Amino acid sequence: VERELCDQYGMSRTPIREALSLLSTTGLVEQLPGKGYRVKELKLEDLIEIFNAREAVETMTARLACQMADEALLRDIGLIKKALIAGDSEKDIVALMDHGRNFHDMLAYQTRNSILIEFYCKLRNLVFLTLVITRQVPDLA
Repeated sequence: VERELCDQYGMSRTPIREALSLLSTTGLVEQLPGKGYRVKELKLEDLIEIFNAREAVETMTARLACQMADEALLRDIGLIKKALIAGDSEKDIVALMDHGRNFHDMLAYQTRNSILIEFYCKLRNLVFLTLVITRQVPDLA
């Protein structure tokens, strides 16, 4: 509830309302009319849809990024590759996941396609939400 968030964070309603609106448009929270907001609840069917959409969008971003690749992109991809090879998945999975996300972000932004980037960002947020959910379910982690 906006009022409770204002009290909790010592902020006025305007920045809270703007933040909730942004989170809502990115798909991380959903507005409950007359009740406030909540973190989006996902069902198995939602997860399947998210990952199918992610596959389609990331395939397109990779194709377009390759068509528009420049020396800077190739250099940055090389740096990420080195970091991934040097990383230790047993000790620092979060750092490796960050490198992977940075790689996909680079490809998306290389396309210079604002609509595709918007879709990619929304899917990235939903994928992050799925990671949070699956870490909370011991049988899925």
